[in-house]
Amino acid sequence: AVQLLTATVGPGALLVVAPDPVMPFAKSRFAQHQRFELSPGASAVVVDGVNCGRAARGERWAFHSFSSTSEFATAIEPG
Repeated sequence: AVQLLTATVGPGALLVVAPDPVMPFAKSRFAQHQRFELSPGASAVVVDGVNCGRAARGERWAFHSFSSTSEFATAIEPG
């Protein structure tokens, strides 16, 4: 699976991203890229979590690949 997220946060605004952790199953592939563009005075709280998989099924760390990146860009205020 591939997940892409781009969010623009306006001036003085707050963005909170707090999803449940990713739970990869055996032999799965997961890639995620998040980009947050912050305007002047904007704030972001971002939680990015992953767990070991479905441990009760014996799939502890049994996924094929997992990749997650988060990118933050800020605007520079003039002056």
